[in-house]
Amino acid sequence: MNEFQFLETLFHKEHERRSEILNSLNLTLLVLSALVTGMFYLITTFGYGLPVWRTATFVCLILLAAIGLFIALFYLIGAMNNFLRAFEYKGLPSMTMQFEWKEELINYYKNETEVKRAKKRAERDFVIDLKLKLIDSIDSNAAINDLKTKRIYKCKIGLSATLIFLVLAMAPYLHGHFDNLNNQSNEKRLCANLAENSLNLLDESIIDTCQHKAMAKDKQTPPPKPPTNRVIIEGESIKPSPLSTPKQPEKK
Repeated sequence: MNEFQFLETLFHKEHERRSEILNSLNLTLLVLSALVTGMFYLITTFGYGLPVWRTATFVCLILLAAIGLFIALFYLIGAMNNFLRAFEYKGLPSMTMQFEWKEELINYYKNETEVKRAKKRAERDFVIDLKLKLIDSIDSNAAINDLKTKRIYKCKIGLSATLIFLVLAMAPYLHGHFDNLNNQSNEKRLCANLAENSLNLLDESIIDTCQHKAMAKDKQTPPPKPPTNRVIIEGESIKPSPLSTPKQPEKK
C-alpha cells in the first residue's frame, strides 16, 4: 500500500465513522424519548400526599433524574449539531475543477519548458495537492468525529444516571400504588358492610312498620265483649235465659 492509498483508506474510514456516529445518535435520541415518557408517566400518576417521607423521596429522586436528563440532552444537542452551529466536514473539491486546474498547470509550465516536462510537473503538483487536501480532510473530519464521540459518551452517562434514579423512584411509587390498592379494597369492604347494614336496618324498619300497623288495626277494631252476669232480684219472676229455653216452632 503506497502513501496515496493509505490516505484514501483513512479518508473513507472517517466517513464510515460519521455514519456510525449518526446511527448512535438516533439510538440515543430514542432512549432519551423513552426516559422522558417514563418520567412523565411517573410524575402524573404518583399519589402525592401522606406520608410525607414517601412524597419527599419521590420528588428528590425525580429531580435528580431530571438533572441527568438535562445533562444528557445538553450533550446530545452538542453531538448532533454543535449547539446549533453545525459541524463542517471537509471533502475533496469537485473533480471537474481539480482536473481543470491540472490543465491550467500544464499550460502554465508549457511557457517555461517543453510539453513532456510540463505534464510531469503538473502531474506532480496535482498529486501533492490531492494528498494535502486528503490529509487536511482526514484531520478535520477525525477531530469532528472524536468530539462527537466524546459528547455522545457524556450523553450516555447522563442517560444512565437518569435511568438509575427513575428505577429508585419506582420504590416510593410502588409503595404508594399498593397503599392505594389497599385503601380501595378497604373502601369497597366498608361500602359492602354499609350496604348490608342498610339492608338489615331497612328490613327491621319494614317489620316494625308492619307490626305497628297491625297493632294500630287491633286498637281500632277491638274483639267483642263477653256477656255480663244476670242480676236476680228476690220476689220477681226469674226470666229464663234465652239460651236455656229452646225456641218453639211457629204454628202455621
